[in-house]
Amino acid sequence: MRDMSRRLLACALLGALACSRTPTPGDSLGAGVPPRQAATFPAGWRFAAGSPAAFGKEFMIASNERRASDAGNEIIRAGGNAVDAAVAVGFALAVTYPVAGNIGGGGFMVIRMADGRNAAIDYREVAPLAAHRNMYLDAAGNPTNESIVGYRASGVPGAVAGMAEALAKYGTLTLSQVMQPAIRLARDGFTVDSSLHLSLASSRDYLARFDGKDVFFPNGQPLAVGSLFRQPALARSLEYIASTGPKAFYDGPVGDSLVAAMTRGGGIITREDLRRYTPEWRAPIRSSYRGYSLFTMPPASSGGITITEALNMLETWSQVPAWGRRSTPTSWARPTSVRSSTAITSWPTPPLSRSPSRNSPARRTRVRWPGRSTRPARRPPRPTGRRSSKASTPRTIPLWTTTAMRSRRPPPSTTATAPRST
Repeated sequence: MRDMSRRLLACALLGALACSRTPTPGDSLGAGVPPRQAATFPAGWRFAAGSPAAFGKEFMIASNERRASDAGNEIIRAGGNAVDAAVAVGFALAVTYPVAGNIGGGGFMVIRMADGRNAAIDYREVAPLAAHRNMYLDAAGNPTNESIVGYRASGVPGAVAGMAEALAKYGTLTLSQVMQPAIRLARDGFTVDSSLHLSLASSRDYLARFDGKDVFFPNGQPLAVGSLFRQPALARSLEYIASTGPKAFYDGPVGDSLVAAMTRGGGIITREDLRRYTPEWRAPIRSSYRGYSLFTMPPASSGGITITEALNMLETWSQVPAWGRRSTPTSWARPTSVRSSTAITSWPTPPLSRSPSRNSPARRTRVRWPGRSTRPARRPPRPTGRRSSKASTPRTIPLWTTTAMRSRRPPPSTTATAPRST
């Protein structure tokens, strides 16, 4: 294993239209929503200005790998819904996109059903029971790279449990049905493209140390472009999971193989860790942007808050500048909003035992805008050449922010006080 076993399972983005009509360019899709504006693309970009956007009459699927998206398409056309397709895409990515999609990792899923129900499920990896605060320090107390490379870098996987849980609650097909495209891709193989080849070539020094190197580097070389790539061992694991359910992974032969590899490599994940794993259902962050409703993933993911804060900042502009590589307002406003919102979610304070008072640091927090003295987070950023000698106060909020090696026990307070975060 390498650090990819900890990475977030690549997301499958699916939209199932609840209304009977088909949206077209210029359609407002609801009261108060402004009409679409023409985009300005950089010169030389392969998408010409004015080209029609992609619209799906019934559904749309997007993932990091075409064959995984095809798996979702197959499930939708077989009568499944968006959640069925998302789970099919997730398992297919474990076959065709091993750099990020794998059953040894974890992920998040935000669900919005046609009847208005919405949910978020957190199935990121968690820390093994034997994990401790000094496990990534050497004998002299210095940090090592074992937190990013090696068997100890892996958290207890959550992908299988999380996707199966989402399917059971919101899907319409069985686990065996939605996993058939992934099983077929692993058993019968698929043609290696340049993306997979280059990914393996750039990771050779890492992967060559661990189990499975012979799968991805036959004869010591990365899989060749155009070759047929079969993964019979992975196909058998997927078949076990499809026929038995998540138990095959967490308390069965697949989990036994994982624990055996951990033992050989000096890892600390045990069968008890696997048996204890449970995905967590959470309430999505709900916000709006210029009349559109937005549902995003709450903590432990930082992405939902970052997106929400960035859009809150951009919404203070009466009109967002036209997009373009040489557009000064655009090149400043959009990256700045993302950087500032990332700063808000990256500097947590210890949890508060009570609500912050008017004079507490949580109330006085500010964000430094580039090229200007500090501004309250609610105000819109405005470019300027002036400099300030005043030191800025880092934006701090009492958020429970975690990494993949997190505990399932949150601190007493998990309330975010960032403005307009929900």
